Amino acid sequence: MFEGSVLDIDWFDVVGRLPGPYLFVSEAVLLYLVEGQVQEVLRNLVDRFPGMTMLFDTGGRDMMNNQDMNPVFQAIPARMRWVCDHPADLERWGLRWVESRTLAQPQPRIARTWPRRYRAGLPLLARIAPAIVNTYKLNRFELR
Repeated sequence: MFEGSVLDIDWFDVVGRLPGPYLFVSEAVLLYLVEGQVQEVLRNLVDRFPGMTMLFDTGGRDMMNNQDMNPVFQAIPARMRWVCDHPADLERWGLRWVESRTLAQPQPRIARTWPRRYRAGLPLLARIAPAIVNTYKLNRFELR
């Protein structure tokens, strides 16, 4: 790991000198950018790192429109800006969508390790507050 901006490509040469395969993980980063910036970041990675896998989160319109109701976001000035209702739509940017999971629909082998209150509570929360639980997704993409 090293420090660098996701908006810069200066660090591509450092990473490119390392043997692949490449896995890029971005959590709570792309959501704060505007769509054009996200598209540029993803296209730059696609162009430079053939065969890569990328994991990142997306948030749908319902989640973005309800940020101000969340006490965590009330305490900070930063707001998420990039809306992505359908992660599979990002295939037009050169990625291949593999899968998406919500907090209420984790991989079964992962969910089995969670305390019972989470296994029961998150699906219930998905029905009560779908804007939060169902529109926030953890996604896996691969290079086409």
